[in-house]
Amino acid sequence: TMGDEGGRDFELATLWIQIGMIHYSNKHYQKANNLCNDALRLTQKVSAMSVDKDYGIYHPCVLLLRHFIGILRCRQGRYEQSLSFLDDVIARRLELSKSSGYTSKERNEQINNDMNNARLLLDLGYVHLKSGDPSNGILKAKLCCETAQGMLACYRVPKEHMLVRFCDWLSSRL
Repeated sequence: TMGDEGGRDFELATLWIQIGMIHYSNKHYQKANNLCNDALRLTQKVSAMSVDKDYGIYHPCVLLLRHFIGILRCRQGRYEQSLSFLDDVIARRLELSKSSGYTSKERNEQINNDMNNARLLLDLGYVHLKSGDPSNGILKAKLCCETAQGMLACYRVPKEHMLVRFCDWLSSRL
Protein backbone atom coordinates (compact mmCIF):
# COMPACT_ATOMS: atom_id res chain seq x y z
CA THR A 1 0.00 0.00 0.00
CA MET A 2 0.98 3.64 -0.37
CA GLY A 3 1.41 4.05 3.40
CA ASP A 4 3.81 1.08 3.67
CA GLU A 5 5.80 2.10 0.60
CA GLY A 6 5.84 5.76 1.65
CA GLY A 7 7.01 4.78 5.13
CA ARG A 8 9.84 2.65 3.70
CA ASP A 9 10.84 5.47 1.35
CA PHE A 10 10.90 7.95 4.25
CA GLU A 11 13.08 5.52 6.25
CA LEU A 12 15.48 5.19 3.31
CA ALA A 13 15.58 8.97 2.81
CA THR A 14 16.28 9.43 6.55
CA LEU A 15 19.18 7.00 6.29
CA TRP A 16 20.59 8.93 3.31
CA ILE A 17 20.28 12.21 5.25
CA GLN A 18 22.07 10.70 8.26
CA ILE A 19 24.89 9.39 6.03
CA GLY A 20 24.99 12.83 4.36
CA MET A 21 25.39 14.46 7.77
CA ILE A 22 28.34 12.17 8.53
CA HIS A 23 29.93 13.16 5.20
CA TYR A 24 29.23 16.82 6.04
CA SER A 25 30.88 16.54 9.45
CA ASN A 26 33.92 14.97 7.70
CA LYS A 27 33.98 17.95 5.28
CA HIS A 28 32.93 15.82 2.28
CA TYR A 29 30.42 18.47 1.22
CA GLN A 30 29.75 17.20 -2.33
CA LYS A 31 28.92 13.68 -1.09
CA ALA A 32 26.62 15.22 1.54
CA ASN A 33 24.94 17.37 -1.09
CA ASN A 34 24.45 14.39 -3.46
CA LEU A 35 22.82 12.27 -0.73
CA CYS A 36 20.66 15.23 0.27
CA ASN A 37 19.48 15.65 -3.33
CA ASP A 38 18.70 11.91 -3.58
CA ALA A 39 16.67 12.10 -0.35
CA LEU A 40 14.85 15.18 -1.63
CA ARG A 41 13.88 13.43 -4.89
CA LEU A 42 12.66 10.37 -2.97
CA THR A 43 10.51 12.39 -0.53
CA GLN A 44 9.08 14.43 -3.42
CA LYS A 45 8.20 11.18 -5.23
CA VAL A 46 6.38 9.89 -2.13
CA SER A 47 4.42 13.14 -1.78
CA ALA A 48 3.58 13.23 -5.51
CA MET A 49 2.17 9.66 -5.40
CA SER A 50 -0.15 10.50 -2.51
CA VAL A 51 -3.70 11.71 -2.94
CA ASP A 52 -3.19 14.09 -0.03
CA LYS A 53 -1.18 17.03 -1.42
CA ASP A 54 0.17 17.75 2.09
CA TYR A 55 1.27 14.14 2.67
CA GLY A 56 4.51 14.06 4.59
CA ILE A 57 5.10 17.80 5.02
CA TYR A 58 5.29 17.33 8.82
CA HIS A 59 7.08 13.97 8.65
CA PRO A 60 10.28 13.97 10.77
CA CYS A 61 12.27 12.90 7.70
CA VAL A 62 11.03 15.86 5.64
CA LEU A 63 11.70 18.31 8.49
CA LEU A 64 15.20 16.89 8.99
CA LEU A 65 15.86 17.04 5.25
CA ARG A 66 14.74 20.67 4.91
CA HIS A 67 16.85 21.62 7.95
CA PHE A 68 19.91 19.90 6.44
CA ILE A 69 19.33 21.55 3.05
CA GLY A 70 19.28 24.91 4.86
CA ILE A 71 22.66 24.13 6.43
CA LEU A 72 24.10 22.97 3.08
CA ARG A 73 22.86 26.11 1.29
CA CYS A 74 24.56 28.26 3.95
CA ARG A 75 27.80 26.33 3.40
CA GLN A 76 27.46 27.07 -0.34
CA GLY A 77 27.01 30.79 0.39
CA ARG A 78 23.37 30.68 -0.80
CA TYR A 79 22.04 32.53 2.24
CA GLU A 80 18.59 33.49 0.91
CA GLN A 81 17.82 29.85 0.08
CA SER A 82 19.23 28.74 3.42
CA LEU A 83 17.03 31.20 5.31
CA SER A 84 14.01 30.14 3.28
CA PHE A 85 14.47 26.44 4.14
CA LEU A 86 15.16 27.10 7.83
CA ASP A 87 12.23 29.55 8.17
CA ASP A 88 9.95 26.96 6.56
CA VAL A 89 11.04 24.22 8.97
CA ILE A 90 10.51 26.50 11.97
CA ALA A 91 7.00 27.36 10.75
CA ARG A 92 6.15 23.67 10.31
CA ARG A 93 7.58 22.73 13.72
CA LEU A 94 5.67 25.55 15.42
CA GLU A 95 2.51 24.37 13.69
CA LEU A 96 3.16 20.88 15.07
CA SER A 97 3.80 22.18 18.57
CA LYS A 98 0.45 23.99 18.64
CA SER A 99 -1.45 20.79 17.91
CA SER A 100 0.14 18.60 20.58
CA GLY A 101 -1.81 17.27 23.57
CA TYR A 102 -0.98 16.44 27.14
CA THR A 103 -0.16 12.73 27.36
CA SER A 104 3.37 12.02 28.57
CA LYS A 105 4.31 10.69 25.12
CA GLU A 106 3.00 13.89 23.50
CA ARG A 107 4.73 15.97 26.16
CA ASN A 108 8.05 14.25 25.41
CA GLU A 109 7.47 14.86 21.71
CA GLN A 110 6.81 18.52 22.53
CA ILE A 111 10.07 18.83 24.47
CA ASN A 112 11.93 17.15 21.61
CA ASN A 113 10.20 19.49 19.15
CA ASP A 114 11.19 22.53 21.23
CA MET A 115 14.82 21.34 21.36
CA ASN A 116 14.72 20.96 17.56
CA ASN A 117 13.25 24.46 17.30
CA ALA A 118 16.04 25.84 19.50
CA ARG A 119 18.62 24.14 17.28
CA LEU A 120 16.93 25.53 14.18
CA LEU A 121 16.84 29.03 15.62
CA LEU A 122 20.55 28.84 16.39
CA ASP A 123 21.30 27.60 12.86
CA LEU A 124 19.13 30.40 11.51
CA GLY A 125 20.94 32.95 13.70
CA TYR A 126 24.27 31.67 12.39
CA VAL A 127 23.10 32.04 8.78
CA HIS A 128 21.93 35.61 9.49
CA LEU A 129 25.32 36.36 11.02
CA LYS A 130 27.18 34.84 8.04
CA SER A 131 24.94 36.51 5.44
CA GLY A 132 26.76 39.79 5.99
CA ASP A 133 23.56 41.85 5.81
CA PRO A 134 24.79 45.01 7.59
CA SER A 135 21.37 46.38 8.50
CA ASN A 136 19.44 43.31 9.65
CA GLY A 137 21.85 40.37 9.87
CA ILE A 138 23.13 40.98 13.41
CA LEU A 139 19.71 42.06 14.68
CA LYS A 140 18.00 38.92 13.31
CA ALA A 141 20.83 36.71 14.58
CA LYS A 142 20.46 38.28 18.04
CA LEU A 143 16.69 37.72 18.00
CA CYS A 144 17.12 34.06 16.98
CA CYS A 145 19.76 33.55 19.67
CA GLU A 146 17.68 35.18 22.42
CA THR A 147 14.60 33.15 21.46
CA ALA A 148 16.61 29.92 21.56
CA GLN A 149 18.10 30.93 24.94
CA GLY A 150 14.57 31.40 26.28
CA MET A 151 13.44 28.00 25.01
CA LEU A 152 16.47 26.27 26.52
CA ALA A 153 15.98 28.11 29.83
CA CYS A 154 12.36 26.84 30.02
CA TYR A 155 13.66 23.28 30.27
CA ARG A 156 16.67 24.16 32.46
CA VAL A 157 19.02 22.62 29.90
CA PRO A 158 22.44 22.30 31.58
CA LYS A 159 25.17 24.69 30.44
CA GLU A 160 27.33 21.74 29.28
CA HIS A 161 24.70 20.78 26.69
CA MET A 162 25.79 21.26 23.07
CA LEU A 163 22.86 23.59 22.29
CA VAL A 164 23.63 25.85 25.25
CA ARG A 165 27.31 25.96 24.28
CA PHE A 166 26.36 26.77 20.65
CA CYS A 167 24.03 29.49 21.94
CA ASP A 168 26.78 30.98 24.11
CA TRP A 169 29.26 30.85 21.24
CA LEU A 170 26.82 32.57 18.85
CA SER A 171 25.83 35.28 21.35
CA SER A 172 29.54 36.03 21.98
CA ARG A 173 29.83 36.97 18.29
CA LEU A 174 26.88 39.35 18.29
